[in-house]
Amino acid sequence: AHFTTSRRHPKTVASLKAIVQGPEESLRNYIERFNKVSVEVEATDKMKLYLLEEGLREGTKFQQAVGILEVETLDAFFELAQRYIKYEDKQKASEVRRPKNFEVGGPSSQREERRGDEKKREGGKVREAKPPKSQFTYHTP
Repeated sequence: AHFTTSRRHPKTVASLKAIVQGPEESLRNYIERFNKVSVEVEATDKMKLYLLEEGLREGTKFQQAVGILEVETLDAFFELAQRYIKYEDKQKASEVRRPKNFEVGGPSSQREERRGDEKKREGGKVREAKPPKSQFTYHTP
């Protein structure tokens, strides 16, 4: 009788209600976390759908779309979520390829601007590059 605390208790609807999308969490990760627990919970699909919607981060485009489209089934929710996940993935991929300080002029125009900055620092004169100083300045025969 004293071993009952080591027994795993079944998950309840409260377990699902506790799952909310984190401030920086992707939609994919949120849904994966929710599904992992929802498999263990006995609840209707309507209840799971309601809790999924409630757990979405406030102000996201996906949350707005779910509200506007009035998604009525879990399948419809997951289908819409899949589209947004693909969109999120594309956005991340393009951010990786294009740094935040990237300008429309492209990298070559940024290089030219940098060259102009170097000239300003040098007083308008273009200095030739010097070879690196050697560690050994004295020669002993």
